[in-house]
Amino acid sequence: PPGARFAGFSAAGFRVSHNNYLLDGMDNNSNQHAAQGRTPQVISPSIDAVQEFKVQTTNYSAEFGRNVGGVVNVVIKSGSNEFHGGAFEFLRNEAFNARNFFQAPGAKIAVFRRNQFGALLGGPIVKNKTFFFVNYEGTKEYTADTAQPTVATAAERRGDFSSNSFFNNRPTQIFDPATYNAQTRARQPFANNVIPAARIDPVAAKVAAFSPDPNRGSIINNYFSNPRSDANTHKGDLRIDHTVGPKDNIYGRYSYQNYFLQPEGNLPAPAFGGGDPAFNENRPQSFVISHGHIFTPNLFNTLKVSWNRLLTNRGSPVDGNLNPQIGLKGANTELNGFALFNINGFNSLGPPANNPQFSDSQTRQITDDVLWTRGRHTVKFGGNLMFVQSP
Repeated sequence: PPGARFAGFSAAGFRVSHNNYLLDGMDNNSNQHAAQGRTPQVISPSIDAVQEFKVQTTNYSAEFGRNVGGVVNVVIKSGSNEFHGGAFEFLRNEAFNARNFFQAPGAKIAVFRRNQFGALLGGPIVKNKTFFFVNYEGTKEYTADTAQPTVATAAERRGDFSSNSFFNNRPTQIFDPATYNAQTRARQPFANNVIPAARIDPVAAKVAAFSPDPNRGSIINNYFSNPRSDANTHKGDLRIDHTVGPKDNIYGRYSYQNYFLQPEGNLPAPAFGGGDPAFNENRPQSFVISHGHIFTPNLFNTLKVSWNRLLTNRGSPVDGNLNPQIGLKGANTELNGFALFNINGFNSLGPPANNPQFSDSQTRQITDDVLWTRGRHTVKFGGNLMFVQSP
């Protein structure tokens, strides 16, 4: 995809993160390190809240000089002298889906339930003077993937690889690392491909016990699961427009969103199977105030002040720290979770790495643009001051 950690579009061959995202003409870019929030922009407005949008991919003016990709400018709706509103609901359900190609015979179709709903309303507060627009959109989505990891059998977890241990469709010989001969550079195999119980590390034995038994008869891809992901999104916008006089108008807009994702691992807890079963919560906010003033019929000034924030919290699916329980020494004993174990030929065991994560990215911005028309000529100039906080 054009973005390593989030979807989007590529402009002029550049990545998603190289685009410049604007909301009501002000910065709407995620400035988080390593894209912890998995989104290129702070606010993703509801389609029903969009008055207009413009995408520029080349030859844009200096006021958009931030990134080398495209420029996406979205404008939120405003109210008018008449009341306008609407409501909607979209539904998707696995009852209408075909069976997945990899679905186990006789198994139920994987869960897929999506409800997208919302409402919007705009109108006058004071006729010909003050107007409002407000909207809300919610999405509840419950989906399930199809996973076929390879897990160790009960015998293999005890160290017995005598019957069904294969690699590249050939029987695998288990060697004793303690018998290595530096002269011959060879090791002796374990008798009957069985590792003695006394030779199995106690930490490895406890972690291996987390792994489920195979539920399919194959040697590889012997465990079938439909790991579920629950995602809830709530978003809303409020805009107030006010005409101060014949030469001045102001508006303010506030946007808030909340996104929470809780996926499951390919294996049941506490095995998890690596991947990304960590919960992910985003709480973006955006605020802008704009003042437009007409000095003369051919001289117009626009002053804007804005602030946006992308608060991201990612955490382990494990309550408490299990490193002491499995006897792992030298590892962290305070953060939730435990170490991730990667095993050649088998699915990994443990929760996802690099958690927890917390990021509070904020951008404060002031812009001032002057538009001057003189005969056949139009001149636009101004300034842009930004303070980016990206811990």
